[in-house]
Amino acid sequence: MGIRVPRVVHGTSSYSPYQVSLVDTDMGMHFCGGSILNSFIILTAAHCLYRPSRGKELPSLNNPRMPNEIRVVAGQYSLQWPDVTEQTRYVSEFVVHPAYFSILENDIALLQLSEPLNITRSVHPVQLPILDREFKGNITVFGWGVDTMYDAKSYVAHDTLQMGEMSIIPKSRCDLLMLLNSRLPTIPTRFAASSMICGWSNSTTVCKGDSGSGAVCRDCPPPPPVVEGMESTGGEDGSKCVDLLCGINSWGGGKNDCLIDEFGDLIKPPPPAVFTKVSTFVYWISHVLHTELEVKGHFLCDNLQYVVQSRRCDGKLDCLDGSDEQNCTKSGSTTTESSFIHNSISTQMNEITPTTTRNNNDGNALIITKKT
Repeated sequence: MGIRVPRVVHGTSSYSPYQVSLVDTDMGMHFCGGSILNSFIILTAAHCLYRPSRGKELPSLNNPRMPNEIRVVAGQYSLQWPDVTEQTRYVSEFVVHPAYFSILENDIALLQLSEPLNITRSVHPVQLPILDREFKGNITVFGWGVDTMYDAKSYVAHDTLQMGEMSIIPKSRCDLLMLLNSRLPTIPTRFAASSMICGWSNSTTVCKGDSGSGAVCRDCPPPPPVVEGMESTGGEDGSKCVDLLCGINSWGGGKNDCLIDEFGDLIKPPPPAVFTKVSTFVYWISHVLHTELEVKGHFLCDNLQYVVQSRRCDGKLDCLDGSDEQNCTKSGSTTTESSFIHNSISTQMNEITPTTTRNNNDGNALIITKKT
């Protein structure tokens, strides 16, 4: 006999400066996760921004959350006790992908904070992959999992952030494991390799409460060639590796797939977990930040980080990519030309933006703004 596990199962205590907790301001409870894209923007799953209808488990498009109902907590390690690294912000508006239809395809959304996060060693952005980047190997998932079960009917949810490893598997194996699993999720969608990543482990899984959390992949440069008579240097210790946000926790098994025994182990191997493939949506993310979620008084660098507008064309590099000093006149003012990346984003969006949209008449993504 087991218990229901609401989050990452069989993980280890960890800390991630990219992860945030989304808290329901009415209930005061964590309901989803997210990833820091920059000081103003959080990346999460679209379905996190909708509540289930009465008696239903899946979120309903007819029951959206409002921005003022969401509180974002960054730098959090413990859910129970405040951490000195914590920063709390509120959401001013959010944008849901225009082709999200509650069947968990295109399950991605952007939240804009009312005030910027202070970027520190404990709270800082995660790096995005390049467009259409494919990943192999392992994927690292995060969440607040189960710690101890006292008996068959009660348990203590893990107070600290948990981390687990899953293997990225191809579509053929993902489909097979879903078919072989007798506890398939009641989700009317199929795994689409073009916009989703499939992960699986026989000892670790993600469950309700982990939705929207980022899944990262390690990107390490190849080691330099070994010269005869010299020791190989660089790359082996992972010092030059970076974490890339390769996925957003989207969907997987049902509630019965998150049952553990008295030792904290899964009773049965779980079905695969499916993540939104972030690399598919890189241009959409950039397009939204340049057009729909502009931050007043700030300049958006080509690497999607913000600097204060007054630092634009001041002769000093404030953007890590130097884009704040591009297209400047000799007097220090800016030209009317957009950057190459911004122009290419617009071109790409004409190619990848779906023609089918919902809840509006202008073909744009759903945008909900905080009431004033």
